[in-house]
Amino acid sequence: MLIVALSAFLSVGTVTPTSALAAAAGALQSIASADDEKENALFHKNQHALELWLEQSKLPRDWALASQLLEHIGDKSQATTRKVAGLLGKAANAAPNDLLVQWLSTSSSAEQRSCELSPACPDRARELTRLDPENGAVWATVATAAWKQKDIPAFDNAIARMANAKRYDDTFSSTFRAWEDVIRRYPPAKGLRPAKNRIDISIMGVPLASAQWTDSESANDIDRSPAGAAFVLVSEISPIPMHSLLANACDRIKNPGASEHRFEDCGKAGRAMLAHSDFIIEREMGARVLRVSETATSNDIAMWRAERWLLNKFPPVGLEKDLLAFRGFLDSYDATNNEIAAIRTALAHADIPLSPPANWQPTNGKGEPVGPLNGPLTSEKYP
Repeated sequence: MLIVALSAFLSVGTVTPTSALAAAAGALQSIASADDEKENALFHKNQHALELWLEQSKLPRDWALASQLLEHIGDKSQATTRKVAGLLGKAANAAPNDLLVQWLSTSSSAEQRSCELSPACPDRARELTRLDPENGAVWATVATAAWKQKDIPAFDNAIARMANAKRYDDTFSSTFRAWEDVIRRYPPAKGLRPAKNRIDISIMGVPLASAQWTDSESANDIDRSPAGAAFVLVSEISPIPMHSLLANACDRIKNPGASEHRFEDCGKAGRAMLAHSDFIIEREMGARVLRVSETATSNDIAMWRAERWLLNKFPPVGLEKDLLAFRGFLDSYDATNNEIAAIRTALAHADIPLSPPANWQPTNGKGEPVGPLNGPLTSEKYP
């Protein structure tokens, strides 16, 4: 996730990660110094200029992406909510067979708020199941909506479909590629650089020391990369999938009257997330589903330990000091669309083993031990 000229596409200042990638793999963000109001104003101006340019495009996908950006940079008024929903509706109606457009519409919180303001609201999730019925992530979305609406039969049907789906793809990589295409067509404004070449970086939401890369030309080269710009932008504006409700629905203790068949399906669904999601936050949720449904196998435990090792070892690998390591991380993600592969590249660059020792005890971000996957949670919200 990028740097300076990119900041044209990002909020300036301290950022709370809001997307799956930002929360899990990290959002690397360039910012100007706090007193550089002119530069900050240019950043915000360019954000809105990009949104307007997309809004005026003739391409439905651009309208959907404009709505995603507007939802991030706009105010929270009903007028903005209706505008975002209007752009999404326009895009979805014009491109009914574009999976990414339909997915963006389904995942928009503004669309959901707009539905609360208007009784007539299209069922976008149904479109996803029509377009991509073998994708477990689609059925995770349907299952989450059903549980939220307290429709138990619909939830059980959706979790069964998720359990038996052939693959798991939350389309984050498709969104990344779509924004990369946008940035190739609409390059970042020239001349925007952070004050004093300062690059503030956080990984998985953990602030690291501010990087003072002296190789400013190399940093600027990364900065101009469409892939890098897309990486940081998508991390910043993509919503976190609300699949935490799956853990509630799959919890044996909370649902003593549920059938054993449900818990078996929950186990298969959680296993698919843990094994096949490209992003750590989704893998963590899969592990939680396995834990609360009490369906973890020895293979699941081994996968979870390996994933936890990556999660524990990735933050301190020195991306904030090592430009080549950062470039390698970005290039790996660009080549694979896979956060896990990119993290492995960063660990290998830092000469950190890619698998844990047999006696290694997983910990959370505070260094507190985390209970085994086939046991109760000990010290944190996620597994």
